[in-house]
Amino acid sequence: MSSSEYGPSDLGAYVEPRAYGEPRIEGQASAGAGPMNTLERVAQLVRTCTDCPLGRGRTNAVPGEGNPQAEVMFIGEGPGYQENRQGRPFVGPAGKLLEGLLA
Repeated sequence: MSSSEYGPSDLGAYVEPRAYGEPRIEGQASAGAGPMNTLERVAQLVRTCTDCPLGRGRTNAVPGEGNPQAEVMFIGEGPGYQENRQGRPFVGPAGKLLEGLLA
């Protein structure tokens, strides 16, 4: 893929990796909590997180979507330009590649 296929956030300045510590989770899921409750909580944390530069500079959080009880789950890296614009996972060039591989 050429660099012209990527948007501004894909070509941003390099950020040196560093540890941000343990996630701050207020409260725990109850023992009987199902997958939906847990995934909803993770999505809520993603939407409100500003601990790192990715969280502070985004347009949309992209916590994921789909059936929380599915047998298979695809987990991607941080959202690219199109994912950030649309607030949905796997809608940019990498998502198109994934769709082709799964077809």
